[in-house]
Amino acid sequence: MPPLNKMKHQLLRAHLEKIRKKKNHNLISPLLSDKIIKIKQELIDKINNLPEKQVFAYFKLLDIIIYPDGTHKGEILSPYLQKKARDLILLT
Repeated sequence: MPPLNKMKHQLLRAHLEKIRKKKNHNLISPLLSDKIIKIKQELIDKINNLPEKQVFAYFKLLDIIIYPDGTHKGEILSPYLQKKARDLILLT
């Protein structure tokens, strides 16, 4: 077992690192949050303005671009892969 002073030092270092991460998160979060709120509202507006015939197609598109399994299960495919898929469709 490490000496008591060494343990205190490790705990203090871990605590300070946690505070630093929280402080950085708080500095970035409000700016990012405002941008995300704006993007969400634009997405909602686009969906609300869709012709009825396209609502189902948009729903399926959003459902299909999700990784079905693996380490990224439930995440949206990267923009790079989305562009590659679109390019492949346009070539055929």
